[in-house]
Amino acid sequence: MLGLSPSPLVSVDCFSVLNCPSDARTLGCFSNHTTGYDTGIISAVLVYLDNDLGKVLNSGEKELITSITSGGAFIGAIAAGLTADRFGRKGAIYMGCFLFIIGAILQASSYSLAQMTVGRLVVGFGVGSAAMIVPLYIAEVAPAKYRGRMIGLDNMSITGGQLISYGIGAALAKVDHGWRAMVVCSPFIFLLRKRLTFE
Repeated sequence: MLGLSPSPLVSVDCFSVLNCPSDARTLGCFSNHTTGYDTGIISAVLVYLDNDLGKVLNSGEKELITSITSGGAFIGAIAAGLTADRFGRKGAIYMGCFLFIIGAILQASSYSLAQMTVGRLVVGFGVGSAAMIVPLYIAEVAPAKYRGRMIGLDNMSITGGQLISYGIGAALAKVDHGWRAMVVCSPFIFLLRKRLTFE
């Protein structure tokens, strides 16, 4: 009406979800599975810890290793913006994946409350980083018409990761020291994502 040409992204009608850039499509489906997994698996881990950390944990200590992840996520989300501006969106996403791996290794090898707490804190950094950067990256590369749908898939992947964590927790319930295998499964989700994303 004002003589302005329509935005190229708005005027394109031939896109479908399957025609979205592969980075956006894959991130929308898999990106936050690791976040969901790490926040969900702790509910099973706490049940089977017994005295593997040197003693039977009391309620306050269990609350510590559960809530420290949320504190780490707060810090990770703030730091992720700076990382993304300096190293790019993909670099920040890989940094978050690296944090997930380090956190999982620290937890799986824990024999003390202090090491388990540090592992959960590092995982929290990764959770905050993923929550900050992945939706931003998807919003930048996905076609405008399907941007919201991709963000929705990203959010759905969190609950999908939690569902997977509950299944793995149940499967390893009867295994001696099975909680260590539960927490170390998280990097395998990362490896799947790395294979499917940014190729």
